[in-house]
Amino acid sequence: MLRFVFINAEDATRVIGFRSKEPLTLRMLELVKPGDVVLDVGASMGIYAIPAGVKVQETGYVIAVEPDGDKVKKLARNVEINGLSDRIGIENLFAGDASTSGTAGKKLDDLLQLRSYPTPTIIKIDVDGPELSVLKGLRMTLQTNQHLRLIQVEFTDLNAELIDYLWNFGWRLVAFETHASRDRDLFRGEPVIGNGWFVRRGETQP
Repeated sequence: MLRFVFINAEDATRVIGFRSKEPLTLRMLELVKPGDVVLDVGASMGIYAIPAGVKVQETGYVIAVEPDGDKVKKLARNVEINGLSDRIGIENLFAGDASTSGTAGKKLDDLLQLRSYPTPTIIKIDVDGPELSVLKGLRMTLQTNQHLRLIQVEFTDLNAELIDYLWNFGWRLVAFETHASRDRDLFRGEPVIGNGWFVRRGETQP
């Protein structure tokens, strides 16, 4: 039984809606295996990082990156009460490519190397806008990491630049699923926000 500490209605909604808000993310969690290393960028209070921490077991690891200090405090508490401090590392920073985002930050490639984190096998990115900047900060990982088998990114259906960027590193989009809570955007003619799955070209599943 997973446990979460929440102090306001927004937190409660996140916890209660966990199993209905983002179906593709739940399917991503089903793919997490013992020994996996999950990089969760935009981890918030740990709604997905914590179940991933359970699934990777003692041989795996979760790297949870969150720029919001208040959310990091909740994340740290949730990790602690679930007894996962030994397998979830928390980083409080904006982990994008500062040269392209215009925002001071640390590239994830640099962070992974500096902290000597294990090599990610699954990456999840949900940072409400600068996802491409985060991916550009993972350039070395995309070029050299042969253990990485799935990248999940939240983006709009109009963001061809992000799709092209990953394509240039050998990754192709195989699934895109809108968020159930935002499907109303389809009827307004607005860009649709959802999660996309990318796998290596030539492969059909992660």
